[in-house]
Amino acid sequence: WLMQADGTRPRFLVKGSTPRWSPDGTRIAYLADGEPKGRQIFVRWMDAEGATSQITRVGETPSGIRWAPDGRSLAFVMLVPEQETWAISMPAPPEGATWTEAPRVVRGVHYRLDRVGFHKDGRTHVFVVPADGGTPRQVTRGAFSVGARFSGIPLGSRIDWTPDGKTIVFDGVQAADGLDRYAESYIYAVDVASGAVRQVVAPKGWWHGPVVSPDGRRLAFTGNEYTTQTYRAGDLYVVGMDGAGMTKIWGDLDRDPNNVTWTADGRAVYFTAGDRGSQNLYRADVTGPVRQVTRGAQMLSLSAVARNGTAVGVRSSVHEPPDVVRLDLARPGAITRLTNLNADILANKRLAEV
Repeated sequence: WLMQADGTRPRFLVKGSTPRWSPDGTRIAYLADGEPKGRQIFVRWMDAEGATSQITRVGETPSGIRWAPDGRSLAFVMLVPEQETWAISMPAPPEGATWTEAPRVVRGVHYRLDRVGFHKDGRTHVFVVPADGGTPRQVTRGAFSVGARFSGIPLGSRIDWTPDGKTIVFDGVQAADGLDRYAESYIYAVDVASGAVRQVVAPKGWWHGPVVSPDGRRLAFTGNEYTTQTYRAGDLYVVGMDGAGMTKIWGDLDRDPNNVTWTADGRAVYFTAGDRGSQNLYRADVTGPVRQVTRGAQMLSLSAVARNGTAVGVRSSVHEPPDVVRLDLARPGAITRLTNLNADILANKRLAEV
């Protein structure tokens, strides 16, 4: 769906998911069912013609779509399947009969998931494809997987471009046994042209979710130093792109930071954190204090921040189902609700007190 920033003219746009605006605002990239099968990347022009093109035709599902800063290409993460063949040679079956299928060889600790079943063997890697369509090029290679995995379970991955378009940062463990390591991951940077990978965050820990600063000099990310505890709330860190100056800027409260987003000037990051049954927005200066931006008994997520400081997200409360909202980060105050999707249902209802 699409609407104006003031909430007017809401209208259906296209059937798909995880839309991403191009840097110049002329296109969106998104996932939708395509050929030859399953989810594929599409790009839709946002001009009057509104032409749509299928960008990928791959056998596995892309995820984590990110535009290159110049808008000429898209980066994404995708599984590279691996299958261990049955090494025993079988004689020809008797006439009119067929042998049973070869057994499935499982060597990893985590090989199936709830609501998924047996997941495919293989490694996830970073790919780049022209934004006008073409053949995806694999950027990372080797016996490791892109994407931080708390206990080997694939939970997706966060990748981001540097402003010069030469480097992509990602989380994961660059080791053959990385999928079986418990609560351990690191931050890496890969040169898009050569595929050379270097480690940015080196201390042993559970580091994930890298976000590049607007000037490309620093990374913001979440996590904690390595521990054998079954649960520990994450902290918020910044580090130089060269790996120097790793600093914790949030961690005094046992709350997990989410939706980490840099300010346009690169001096601070915004994030959301839960507290006493609510989730609100915070701002952490890179060299200063942390302050709470919004307050109230609500669940507020941060989806995007425009260059002028206008932020959008999704908000719900005890009596209000989720709706899209807008707030001005330069002058934090009232949160403006842009949609009211359940008004027709709730208009004649009196909800119980909570």
